[in-house]
Amino acid sequence: MARGLPLASSASWLVWLALGLLACGEARLRPDTSDGWGPTGNGLGAAPASTTTRRPVPRATAIPVAERETWPHAAVLEAMTPVDGRGPSEHLSGRYERRVRVNEEASRYRELVSHQRLPVGAIVAQSHHPSGSEAVVSWYVMEKIAEERWRFLVLDPERRIAAHEDLELCVRCHAEAPHDHLFGPPPTAQIAPP
Repeated sequence: MARGLPLASSASWLVWLALGLLACGEARLRPDTSDGWGPTGNGLGAAPASTTTRRPVPRATAIPVAERETWPHAAVLEAMTPVDGRGPSEHLSGRYERRVRVNEEASRYRELVSHQRLPVGAIVAQSHHPSGSEAVVSWYVMEKIAEERWRFLVLDPERRIAAHEDLELCVRCHAEAPHDHLFGPPPTAQIAPP
């Protein structure tokens, strides 16, 4: 006769195992709202997820550092018009401050109203900084490439493209934005002098 757990204990153990597996499956119902493109640039989420929806979102894969190319508009990022000064970032679990910049085509960004559209060629870029520092840890860029289509990019501190494909979390969130896929600046925002 084989030694082991009695049948009742085995059945109980299986029930607990099944419940544990179900709990693990439910623990990550919604993807991490932190997109993980901070200083490490590894694409991994930075904080545990809270849970509300069951639909998984593919995670973008970071382009290896040795394979990154400079973004074609990198030279103009610093010259773009700053909007609303600095404030806490809505990205990266709020660990960094952000500064939004817009190019000439996106100059109406601070005046966005429902159903208003920015022209093709508009660029809205957000730099992320440690609190009180001017050092940039990453850039999130939206570039309008067609009437109803934006291209989302993640740039590293050297303004090289760290990710540009499979940024589904960006696409999904900005699809809910009220103004041409943009949330717009806070109501009290002012365009800072260049």
